[in-house]
Amino acid sequence: MSNLRLCRLYYASTATQEYLPHDIGNILKSCKTVNPSLDVTGMLFFGEGYFLQCLEGSRENINYLYRKIARDPRHKDVELLEFKDIEERYFEEWSMKYVNSANVIFKIFKQTGLRKFNPYLLDSYALNAMTEVFRDYVPPDKAEAGVLNTTKSKLNIFSIFSRA
Repeated sequence: MSNLRLCRLYYASTATQEYLPHDIGNILKSCKTVNPSLDVTGMLFFGEGYFLQCLEGSRENINYLYRKIARDPRHKDVELLEFKDIEERYFEEWSMKYVNSANVIFKIFKQTGLRKFNPYLLDSYALNAMTEVFRDYVPPDKAEAGVLNTTKSKLNIFSIFSRA
């Protein structure tokens, strides 16, 4: 890791087409090629036709990558949700962690009464809380295979949306 200050960027966007698992796989393949060369880590979530992505790295590299992402025709209405300096990464071991956890989102809906996932409506607290839960998320197939994440999220995902 370089001595440059780390930052974290969150953005939301709307898909311009229907995405199948292999389409998301192609996006992740590109991330796994490009991101290590830029020392960028992060997380991608796709649901309800929206992308929510977290990018971590040097300010210079994050700005470069975000400008590139904003021009990508696979999505539109790219909106910067948060950009801040950080002390440590959430996704240090991931060039791009894909969170395929529709069940987590549907549980959030059930508990909070939300009808649809819309990342444009998330505030800083919700972004960071969801990201922490997604960081600690282990897909059921990996959990069954004995791959368990030993860290526990300090935040209750169901409380993020219950604030007034």
